[in-house]
Amino acid sequence: MQIQTESADRGTIYDRNGVVLAGNGTVLEVGLVPGKMGDDAAKAEAIKKLAQMLEVSEEAIQNALGASYVQDDSFVPIKKIAKGNEEKEAQLLTIPGVMLNDSQDRVYPLGGCGRASDWLCAGGDSGRSGKNWKIKDITQTV
Repeated sequence: MQIQTESADRGTIYDRNGVVLAGNGTVLEVGLVPGKMGDDAAKAEAIKKLAQMLEVSEEAIQNALGASYVQDDSFVPIKKIAKGNEEKEAQLLTIPGVMLNDSQDRVYPLGGCGRASDWLCAGGDSGRSGKNWKIKDITQTV
């Protein structure tokens, strides 16, 4: 008897009209190459600008850059973002040391509203009654 492990791809989730809610796709992985960031002042400015654009803390970026495995020529991943916003991609590439790589990941074509965590089902029938509301709609008082 032999044991063999095989990894499976996550499936695509469609709504009842055939619209993709979640699937596998390509995203952009934004990262930094420390050796291309410049001197300490330029590095600090790059970290500040990148943190603002990606909505991550400067501390998180500094921690990633400070990992023990990081070398001057290492690609240090910071955050994955949706692909297709050419203006944002161009702005990111103006920051010294920023590099963009294609990466395979879970994508939600409808944005956040397509994720299952954004929906709450009414009753115990797992949505068969069609009474689904967004959590935001339920939690906001009228």
